[in-house]
Amino acid sequence: RNMSAIGSPLCKERVHGYALAVSENALANAPLAAACSADISKHCAAVQPGGGRVLDCLERVARTRAQLAPQCAEQVLSQMAAELADPSTSFGLRRDCSVEVSLFCKAAAKGRGLHSWPAPLSNASAGNASDTSRGTLDCLRSHSRALGFRPACAARVASLTRTEMSDSRLMLLGGQLSHCREEAAQLCPNETAASKSLPVAKRYTGLMQCLQAKHAKLPEGACRVKVRSSLRVLAYFPTANSPLLAECRDQFTAYCGAPDGVDLMEDDALLRCLREHRALFTGGCRAKVMSIERMAHNEMDFNAEVSEACAVELRTQCRGVDSRQQLSCLERMGEVRAAKLAPTCSRVLQGFKERAAQSVELMGKVSSVC
Repeated sequence: RNMSAIGSPLCKERVHGYALAVSENALANAPLAAACSADISKHCAAVQPGGGRVLDCLERVARTRAQLAPQCAEQVLSQMAAELADPSTSFGLRRDCSVEVSLFCKAAAKGRGLHSWPAPLSNASAGNASDTSRGTLDCLRSHSRALGFRPACAARVASLTRTEMSDSRLMLLGGQLSHCREEAAQLCPNETAASKSLPVAKRYTGLMQCLQAKHAKLPEGACRVKVRSSLRVLAYFPTANSPLLAECRDQFTAYCGAPDGVDLMEDDALLRCLREHRALFTGGCRAKVMSIERMAHNEMDFNAEVSEACAVELRTQCRGVDSRQQLSCLERMGEVRAAKLAPTCSRVLQGFKERAAQSVELMGKVSSVC
């Protein structure tokens, strides 16, 4: 957890190697193995140690059933905190996503592509690994729906994202709240006061949700960047969006049926379903779904489908255009130079235009004036 403070490259390499080893085999983590012995016997007895399988099993139990003993749950949280602080120590991420890092995040690290990202994962390298690899995790999130992104890597990135959003303490690793103390006091005084009396695992959840709801009022700076980044994650990964699921889980189950034995669809399928069936959702669920829809229609930063389908057009024809104007930029291209839009981009863009025409809530000017 203090990798960046280690001065010796050799020491840093050894510590990194140890962190990777305990990620591969949770039983090599003595405190976790001792605290979770009963839970491993109960929930993961059929799981063969190694290959990250025991930790994957414990994470699934903690996330879906919350039946881990308290001391085991704390050790699993500690292990996940270490992997999220420096994802290059995540055995599962390195195993499942090495190809994607090479394809999508290596070039982006050199400043090419739609966004600029830090360098990709590397083997126990010297330097500030945590800053580098957290950026690579963000890069993988951004490209998780791209053509050529393998299902195993997409599942791993989604799993890490759901884990990060499951406990408010893990959100602190991204630095969102450390940059937002003044903004939180000004915009969310009630949530700031209430957070002090909440259980540790939920202490920062309400405060973060308040900042996300008021992100448009945040001044330019580090806090705004961090909060918008967290909103982007929720827009791309609805299965990690706890407020959305709290309102919509039953309706998602009814209208977006998942395969037998699976609680919810994968994120990309769930996004398509909530957009195609939004007229069926009611109550608080509809309000949450429409909030996500408005974000996607108002800013390209929050639009996973168009961002991936039209990545080339955004990079070449709309480069430098503000995120709030990029959808209009693509629409103008389609009207004036239709041949310049790739078929997939044209199809996805047309779908968004049709859905906007069907809902006054998505017609920005009409909605605000009327």
